[in-house]
Amino acid sequence: MSKTASYRLPYRYIGKFLIAMALGREREVGEDAASVLAAAGLPYRVEGQENVPTEGPFALIANHYERPGLKVFWGGMVLTAAVWSRIGRSPRWLMTSEWYGFRLGFIPVPVALLRWLFRRLADVYRLIIVPRATERAMGRAAALRAILQAAHEGSPIAFFPEGIGTGSLVRPPEAVGLLLLALAEKGVPTIPAALYEEDDRLVARIGRPLLLKAEDRHQGNSFAKARDEAMLAIGRLLPPHLWGEYAMDLKAALERGGQFT
Repeated sequence: MSKTASYRLPYRYIGKFLIAMALGREREVGEDAASVLAAAGLPYRVEGQENVPTEGPFALIANHYERPGLKVFWGGMVLTAAVWSRIGRSPRWLMTSEWYGFRLGFIPVPVALLRWLFRRLADVYRLIIVPRATERAMGRAAALRAILQAAHEGSPIAFFPEGIGTGSLVRPPEAVGLLLLALAEKGVPTIPAALYEEDDRLVARIGRPLLLKAEDRHQGNSFAKARDEAMLAIGRLLPPHLWGEYAMDLKAALERGGQFT
């Protein structure tokens, strides 16, 4: 895949989604992701699919990889299709409540409209909306309860911890560590995944389950430690030029323990 190649959602899929959204019908996101990838002709490769647990809930996290012509949701679809094809269930993705500065060509799209569209999207695909604004404490607390309830029901959870970016790692907010530790306290493992391009393909590389120490949840700076441990697990799966803000930590880990995969 050329790193200048541009990919668009098939019109047939957009039509099906609009009908489902209008009628309020749920759709299977894993099945749709697989169909869209096939129709779009996006070349990709999945590594480490055997690391996806076949039973119980888990939290799948990946770096926010995108570039012009390749939006982050393409990597999300590759991971979703990989999980669905292995275990017959789709992860419940966490989704921001709003998107500022989005344009269709030169036309700005109102935030209120996007907020409505996101909620309709969440209804169709059973996504979990997480308020973007940090000051919306009640909304974020409700989202955490919804995430823990989904895990209690056995559903896999998936999200991009960084929220923004172009591929090189950036440091997410500490709330990511809080969420992962809250899930670990319920026995939910974290599954790191790396998204990047190699040999003209989009690569999704899934790592081994990460067992965060839930007992550390109430210790000082525990959220930052859990966040960084999870991001380093993603970084170990990425090529070095995408290590970004975690480059020094990953280089130090290499020097201490030799090569890692």
